Amino acid sequence: MYFQSNLKQLALTQASARKSFQAIVESDYALEQGEIQFLSIAFSAPEVSATALPQGLNLLILYGMGDGHWVRRLLTEIKPTTMVWILDPQPALAWIFLNDFDLQDIVADPRVTWRVDSSERLIAEISKHCRDILDQYGSFYLENPLIASIGERFQNPLLHYLRQENLKRQQLPSLDSLHQQLKHLYQALEPPMQQAYQKYDLTCKQGCADCCKSSVGYHLCINPLEWKDLYSNLWQLPESERKQIYQQSVISLAQHSAYLVSVLDFFDRQPERFYKADFHLELLKMAGDERKQACVFLGKDDNCQVYQGRPLTCRIFGNSYGLKTIPFTCDKDGQLMEQIILDEGQRNQLVSATPYRQRLRDLHQTLPFKQVINAWVFTHLDFENADFLPDVRLDYQQFQQLVRRPNLLAARLQSLTQAAQTLA
Repeated sequence: MYFQSNLKQLALTQASARKSFQAIVESDYALEQGEIQFLSIAFSAPEVSATALPQGLNLLILYGMGDGHWVRRLLTEIKPTTMVWILDPQPALAWIFLNDFDLQDIVADPRVTWRVDSSERLIAEISKHCRDILDQYGSFYLENPLIASIGERFQNPLLHYLRQENLKRQQLPSLDSLHQQLKHLYQALEPPMQQAYQKYDLTCKQGCADCCKSSVGYHLCINPLEWKDLYSNLWQLPESERKQIYQQSVISLAQHSAYLVSVLDFFDRQPERFYKADFHLELLKMAGDERKQACVFLGKDDNCQVYQGRPLTCRIFGNSYGLKTIPFTCDKDGQLMEQIILDEGQRNQLVSATPYRQRLRDLHQTLPFKQVINAWVFTHLDFENADFLPDVRLDYQQFQQLVRRPNLLAARLQSLTQAAQTLA
């Protein structure tokens, strides 16, 4: 009944799914209320219970389209930016529902990709995606009960693969536990930092904000857990102070919006290089004069407004050294710290930054990416309420979507411009 109109919609929006049905001419089936007969086997339709979807959902992976009712209900419960992959490893079975139910609205939904193919090809495709994905927390897996029951009867390899991958994901450490480990890392760093300040007359201490005025924003990259800690401190501020930072952020980002687009593209083109030194050097070169803008979290009194949640780099800058005993500081103390290391050698009481950086990287094995502070801020602006979003996002998809969906990026930049004009 709906077959030709469904195929037409597939041809317009999902050519790969349309191609999978071209070879199917006929199929023996019967579809009745509460039961489906497929390949001479009858399957009762299990009841579909409501499923609580997690917050921060960026990719919803579904096993089986079915008649569309189950998928359609889920689409009403997710946010407009959540991607949905529907995987159907039995084209003949999918054809049954394509023929008897109107699926045009689902197929045409910009969030949805319907992949209909053999189990082997679907496994190869999704396993590549799992290797390429930069975080493992923003996805969620669900099974259409009827299609899964049929998959179980035929011991479908894709169903087994997806269940195994979902089990691995459920065994990951929680983001809250990783955040607590980051806080412990910050606490462990505090004594050696204070020791360095007490031992040496260092310039870089609270009260000096020169680097905050010229070396952050589009230059300073931070990890997801660092952003989570910074963001929690932002929301501990009084509402008036938080909204003041929002206004400052909107104005600053609007002034540098073209460069912001370049930064998002720069990161998305080479995620495998996040932790390589030449990546950071290229970013520095690309930043140029953009580095001279002040950090959006720097107050008018030159104090950091989220000081307790400042990232690791802000904590160790000016009192530490890195590989090959190179001082990590500005020109004010560079020679002093070089002389300390030269005179005292391994006995010096400056902070050795390397073990703390390595520990930070270890905490991000399931979130192996960074982003500049201003890009994190940009994705967390709530233009409708003139405030920051109440819930933090740690996934890389929030940046990737802006790069790969030009209309979404253009709409968000337009909202940014309008908000800045309102504040001007």
